[in-house]
Amino acid sequence: MKFNEIGNLGLLPETKDEIEVDVTSTIVSDEFKRACASHTQGNYRTAAIRRLVKMGVPFSNEHNIGFEMADKFVKVSCPYCHRNMEGRGGGGNGSDITVRYVCPKCGAEGYLEIPLHGLSFRPKED
Repeated sequence: MKFNEIGNLGLLPETKDEIEVDVTSTIVSDEFKRACASHTQGNYRTAAIRRLVKMGVPFSNEHNIGFEMADKFVKVSCPYCHRNMEGRGGGGNGSDITVRYVCPKCGAEGYLEIPLHGLSFRPKED
């Protein structure tokens, strides 16, 4: 997304044409600031994902929303009993995230490692 498009969304006071901005990080930062300013207990990560989807812009995982994206959008099937596994935590180091999945039926564990921006979505272009 172009820097001036971010300004059109009301996120920046001034814009400079043709400078590329990471819209995902910008929205995540804005939602974090909103949560801090309002002292709400809401999850700014989930709010950022909802906002990106509602805006209809391409987005990818970054270090703050990687687990939430994987938990919401990546479904893992247990190779042993074929049930859907559940996201049960994870972590990251700023460039990669690891999501731990556990099968609720047989207890098998699985791990998914996703590099920064390795999980991305783009809406259908008209």
